[in-house]
Amino acid sequence: MGINFSDLVTTVSGTYARKILTPEVGYGFDAEVVGARRDRLLGILNGIDTDAWNPARDPLISKPLTPADVSGKRASKR
Repeated sequence: MGINFSDLVTTVSGTYARKILTPEVGYGFDAEVVGARRDRLLGILNGIDTDAWNPARDPLISKPLTPADVSGKRASKR
């Protein structure tokens, strides 16, 4: 199994990372497989950082975009 040779094992969230260490969610992998790699287990929260990735304030796009005004979308795509 690839998990045994992985440098890092990631899941969709910290909560899910903890859950797969339990018999209820680990489905037999919780103790010997995932548990053995718990030092390499990391949960990365779904989603994006809306402050860092905000098209209304992004200096790298040609025209700012907001939910109320998407008129610059075509120019930004080019």
